Amino acid sequence: MLLDLDGVSVVRVERLADGTRRVHLATADDRARACPACGVFATRVKGSAVIRPRDLPYGERGLEFHRHKRRWWCREAGCPRRSFTEQIPQIPAGARITMRLRGAAGRRIRDAASTVIQAARDLRLSWPTVMDAFRAAHEVTEAPLQSARCTVITCSRSATSRVTGTPSAAAMANRVSTVGLPVLCSRCDSVCLASPACRANSARDRPRCSLRKRT
Repeated sequence: MLLDLDGVSVVRVERLADGTRRVHLATADDRARACPACGVFATRVKGSAVIRPRDLPYGERGLEFHRHKRRWWCREAGCPRRSFTEQIPQIPAGARITMRLRGAAGRRIRDAASTVIQAARDLRLSWPTVMDAFRAAHEVTEAPLQSARCTVITCSRSATSRVTGTPSAAAMANRVSTVGLPVLCSRCDSVCLASPACRANSARDRPRCSLRKRT
């Protein structure tokens, strides 16, 4: 079975009466037994626990995860934490959904223009959970972008000017203001594209329009 969930392995799969597949998972990452307080690897098992985290939809019936994890004793003398439960990046301690499900919920709103309520219905999550996922995905997009070179082309009466490099905002505004607008041609009475500088000249100095007068 191609589960593709890092840190766990499939122990067995059961098919329930309604067609849902119950997947039993075990921890497959040795780093999960490292104490989160001191980082020392535990060697003595305290007990076990079973949680049922939600994951991405799979098929028409979906999957039901039963993750079996162990509790460990921390035997480090200077550690303030005496025991802890296994955790992996995809299923942190206390999590009820996988991190890939949370990430998919946030990307549906950020990238696919979905509403919060629609993403919650599609993924069978609560509104606050999806909104928190979107906030986390939105913070990633606020990272500063690398500077890029740009090219601005403007229209003039006799030639086309080109600016390359990384111009300032003021330079960009000055260049954009010279872009031509549709005006009425003085020779053929048709709408043509002439720049503001062209309109300031007399009618005889304006460029000939490529459009012919419509009858």
